[in-house]
Amino acid sequence: MSPTLILPLGIGLSLTQYSLVGARLVAALYLLAAVAGICTGETGIWGITAIISIFLFLMAGHTTFDTPWTGRQGNGEIPALVFLVWGLWAWIKSWHKGS
Repeated sequence: MSPTLILPLGIGLSLTQYSLVGARLVAALYLLAAVAGICTGETGIWGITAIISIFLFLMAGHTTFDTPWTGRQGNGEIPALVFLVWGLWAWIKSWHKGS
């Protein structure tokens, strides 16, 4: 686990009097941020068709890539995906600025 997960989990647990709801809420917010980042990045490239297909793939629940189950756990995969997706989005956006 990394500080990008420990700090939000600590805040979520302290706000909910150390209930499991706080940990699940933090994990769900990270999962929503990952899905929003993927959809934001794909809108400019392929349009709404790509967003629908990626959303259906992520929420399909296949055993090898079970996103709803992985997003519930307090591991570091989903926060890593969030920072990867939004970092790539910022990097690609910087190419279009012409700096």
